[in-house]
Amino acid sequence: PPLKRQKRPSLAELAQRLAEAESAPAEKLRSICSEVRCALQKLADVEEPQSALSLRVRSQPENPFNKLLPLMQDKGNVVLCTGVPPEINFPLESLDLTLKVAGPWSKSLHVDCTATALAQRYAPFAWGMLKEFLMSHVQQLHHPVGDWSLSLAAGSMSSVDLAIGLLLDRGDSVLVEEFTFLAAVDAFAAAGVRLVPVACDAGGMQPEALKASLLSEIDAQRTPRALYTIPVGQNPLGTRLEALR
Repeated sequence: PPLKRQKRPSLAELAQRLAEAESAPAEKLRSICSEVRCALQKLADVEEPQSALSLRVRSQPENPFNKLLPLMQDKGNVVLCTGVPPEINFPLESLDLTLKVAGPWSKSLHVDCTATALAQRYAPFAWGMLKEFLMSHVQQLHHPVGDWSLSLAAGSMSSVDLAIGLLLDRGDSVLVEEFTFLAAVDAFAAAGVRLVPVACDAGGMQPEALKASLLSEIDAQRTPRALYTIPVGQNPLGTRLEALR
């Protein structure tokens, strides 16, 4: 059957949910209260179009620098709010590195003055060159199809945490492989996200199990907001998702 859009719970249904949870253990009661609070926020937000972004992101005020930017770009103004130190104070001028293993060119690597200066500023100034290199690297290794990109973060858990904050609200459901990365499980739990396990085999997540989990959640009026999967080198199973899947 086709997947149906999640029905918004009524106030009466939410009140009934709280009444049924009154005698539940403290931890369970807190979880239910968080779910109801999130549902109430969404009910109060009925005029807003369906969005893939979290309530936190949708509530973010407009960046005041967007209005200040034309003034900051005017060379007739003295700008004191850029937050960028003058390059004369940067301690490094250029870098020369020796690699343990020879790369495509040699074991020596020279980083010129321009790139070295960018590397000593805030990350957004410098990551253009890094992202360009990583995009080429991923293209050569994995040959992704369609319109794709990548984002930079401090590490795997930084990436997961950023994605949770960007896409999920407390009380949302997320589909995961039945055995998955423990640190990610902890991050979802801390965010109040409900995990829905999906059975796997040697080829990764099973399509029929995924469909069954989706239909079960939708029948319970809990349409999952996201799918968290590790398609290559799955942790802890070590599997690789089959290309057809």
